[in-house]
Amino acid sequence: METSNKKTGDILNRVECLLCGDSLLETIDYHQKYTLYHCKKCNFQFWFPLEYPGFEFYAGTSYLEKTLWSLKNKILTSWNHRQFYLDKIKLGGQLLDIGFGDGRFLKGCKKRGYTVHGLEVGEIAILLLRTQGIDVYHGTVENFALSWKGSLFDCITFFEVMEHLIDPIGLLEHVKLILKQNGKIVLSVPNSEKTKILQYSDCPPGHFTRWNPSSLENLLRKTNFRVEQIKVQPLTFRYIVGHFLQSDLSSRLPKGRFVEVIKLLLSLIVSSFLWIPLKFLRGKGGYIYAVASKT
Repeated sequence: METSNKKTGDILNRVECLLCGDSLLETIDYHQKYTLYHCKKCNFQFWFPLEYPGFEFYAGTSYLEKTLWSLKNKILTSWNHRQFYLDKIKLGGQLLDIGFGDGRFLKGCKKRGYTVHGLEVGEIAILLLRTQGIDVYHGTVENFALSWKGSLFDCITFFEVMEHLIDPIGLLEHVKLILKQNGKIVLSVPNSEKTKILQYSDCPPGHFTRWNPSSLENLLRKTNFRVEQIKVQPLTFRYIVGHFLQSDLSSRLPKGRFVEVIKLLLSLIVSSFLWIPLKFLRGKGGYIYAVASKT
């Protein structure tokens, strides 16, 4: 199904768009054996071939070290979580967080009055949260939705989950099965239009899809969700520093206690007050936040 022509900008007709099914796709980038396609019809981008690394990739120790114990995650409140807290969506209701990672968001929601539940493929994360008294489940969204019959949740969240999957439509269809009528979904994905210097990590085998506000809205409408808001993260100094601290570039710094102390102090400073948008850079932040309801 791949083309032999390696010039970006060529129009292809051998691969179909994962979102709308159109076959007229533009080649815009390459990474290792993968090709990045852009659909002119729905503005969606995806990598091909769709060779999913398997859940073991996300459940492995090296990946969890980045998510469960990274310096950024321990200190900084994520922008998407902050938006959710401010919006107070379905406050006090039954909430399911898919791909909960280190569980900070679930614990934050529990403190705010939600009845919280979590779903994760990583067994280490499951064990960690269960020891803290959080109701969590191991497995995929598909298996969870098929085993729990009926609409259970007032709100279902999945932050930085969809870009890892090769079937975003299937994800939302299964989410809909366990979401109450007029229930809300809240999600975030990396922004494909973010400032170029922040693009380096948005590729396979970790990420298979790329989103911008219009393609995300197209997905939500295609799966019959009512879009309530789509918001792009502003580019702030806090974001740039926080992004660096969890990136591969940070791991290349010299090891030692002194370096870790410097990184810790930098994180504390950034988390305290540096929310000011860097308008002079004329760039966009790294994530898109969306809220939609079941119709």
